[in-house]
Amino acid sequence: MRATATVLAATALLLSSCSSPAPPGPVPARPAETSSAATTPATSVPPPAPVWQVGAKPLPLRRDGFGQILPTPPVLANRSLPTVDLLPPPAGNRFAGTVNPVPAGVLARSTWQPACPVTAGELRYLTLSFWGFDGRAHTGEMLVNASVANAVVTVFGRLFAAKFPIEAVDDQKRGA
Repeated sequence: MRATATVLAATALLLSSCSSPAPPGPVPARPAETSSAATTPATSVPPPAPVWQVGAKPLPLRRDGFGQILPTPPVLANRSLPTVDLLPPPAGNRFAGTVNPVPAGVLARSTWQPACPVTAGELRYLTLSFWGFDGRAHTGEMLVNASVANAVVTVFGRLFAAKFPIEAVDDQKRGA
């Protein structure tokens, strides 16, 4: 089940972007976007500072451009990384997923660019519930091809039901 869930999650994430990876860097704060979901922060108490910063040390790349598989660092063996909430968590810890046209502000801060093989009109903006490695329910967002939007929501619903942990689900450019 976890192998299938991992493959499905990886496929969904690969569908969400067509740009090359940006260099690691700090994640800038971004203003909330208005959509069918509320956009106020879920909690006012900040999580404790993590010992490990996600994305700070990318994997070395293989010849095919994918990351090399390395042993899990000891600090991540019992992982409970806090997830930064950009959208409120799902009500009652129940799965929620939305499919909408992509708002202009979301498209502007995403990795999409005019050279992508999928036009902006062929994309959909998803909001999706997921379980973080901190054991809490969160809401993330991503852009996907409209032809697979409902399938991606279904996959995330199954991942949520299985309490499969995901570090983050967002469409923000890194290092921009």
